[in-house]
Amino acid sequence: MEYIVEQGLPPVSLATQLAQSLKQSQPELNKLFSSLKARQSQYEPQLVGCTPYEARVLTLNGWSQSVSQTPGQALGAWQLKVKQSTTPVWAAQLCSTQIGTSVASLKPLSLLDLSYDDAQSLCEAAQPSFGQQGDAIWVEALTPSTWRVHAPLAELDHTVSPEALAGQSIAGWWPDADAWLAWRRILNEIQMVWHDHPVNEARIECGLPPINGVWLYGGSQGWQQHVQPLAHAQSQSYQVINTLRPYVMTSDWSGWLEAWLENVLPLVIEMQTRSTTVSAPTLLTLTGHNRLVTLFPFNQNQPNWLKKLTQPFTKNDWSTWWHNPL
Repeated sequence: MEYIVEQGLPPVSLATQLAQSLKQSQPELNKLFSSLKARQSQYEPQLVGCTPYEARVLTLNGWSQSVSQTPGQALGAWQLKVKQSTTPVWAAQLCSTQIGTSVASLKPLSLLDLSYDDAQSLCEAAQPSFGQQGDAIWVEALTPSTWRVHAPLAELDHTVSPEALAGQSIAGWWPDADAWLAWRRILNEIQMVWHDHPVNEARIECGLPPINGVWLYGGSQGWQQHVQPLAHAQSQSYQVINTLRPYVMTSDWSGWLEAWLENVLPLVIEMQTRSTTVSAPTLLTLTGHNRLVTLFPFNQNQPNWLKKLTQPFTKNDWSTWWHNPL
């Protein structure tokens, strides 16, 4: 079993302060971490096209990297459950584009508090612009909030998922080539219909951002799956912990710290317990903005002489991965 804690790593600017607060709240933290090894990986969203969390989940579900396919490109096809296609697979997800004084930023669906019924109402209002199967471009609503766009759109060098773009400028990610004109025309029609839609009027009255856009991402011809199983048998099953993410999105680091102690610390303790009783101990993966760290116990079943070779004689300093990204 692998636990994946979304946004379980602190930003570099606050790492020292949050580490001190953690140690004050849990004096045994140094001892707990000293028995664990860490494997750190870098995932720059602008290069891979998705968050480290999305890349990890995609990998655990069998995706394998190829020269022509980034995780971000494969993500759309995986979410739409398309393994093979003769044309690029484009996923489209409802979002909110917020116009600031100098930049336009994106708020993804996961942060919009949109009910199924409201999404269904918006989707039905947009359907006259969807076209029909066989048209040069047509939209297939697989769910009210996640669509597949069928079109011979120009292939992009890379795209980015709405989650990776959350709160950031969309400048540079919006395709403006002539080949995308048909999609932009459809999107403009949908935005006009949604502008004064009752769902959005009610959202604005409640202080919620309106649903005024659809973000397009993906572009791979299906997602490629591992031929061989993953190296770690326990990686075949995983559980996601996403209770820390809302605190990161609102910069509530006091709440993040409390959630970390409540949700992550028990998993660290569980790893120690399981490592002495089972041959396949739990893995704990903490993700951040551009990296992830997987924690796992030293092999407790090794002979004593081998433990001395593999386990450091000095304390395993967790600050090497907590404070210092690769």
